[in-house]
Amino acid sequence: MDKLPREPMRPQNEPFADKEIWQPHWKCFCCHDTGIVNHYLAAMVIDKYDFSRDKLPRCHNPHCEAGRHYDGPHLAASVDYRLTPNICANLDSLERQNWQNYILQKLQNLKIDLSSIGISLRQHQRTATENVQVQQKHEEIRSR
Repeated sequence: MDKLPREPMRPQNEPFADKEIWQPHWKCFCCHDTGIVNHYLAAMVIDKYDFSRDKLPRCHNPHCEAGRHYDGPHLAASVDYRLTPNICANLDSLERQNWQNYILQKLQNLKIDLSSIGISLRQHQRTATENVQVQQKHEEIRSR
């Protein structure tokens, strides 16, 4: 009987699997596909914005349709429709750049300085002559 290949529950935990930095799959970075502009982005364009007291700013990003369900008479009193497609597109672009910076920062944090954890990259131990030379170099540097 033919055997099927394995299907691990968590392929990222398998040996030798590459660990990826989580990246969002949102289409719209302005509202993260919720239809409502994120509060920290809204605070950039609405003076003294208080997300717990102010109307919810609906996303009008041209490539986002997540906010359509907020349109209508039932929620109109709770939704702020003043943000233009241009404003939302700019917020989307800004948030995309923030994510790129975040990813670069995480990648830099993942780089390990082997000297800081005490692992020697030498293939063999120093010879007695090399030890003497190293000690002389250290003394020269200290005496400067």
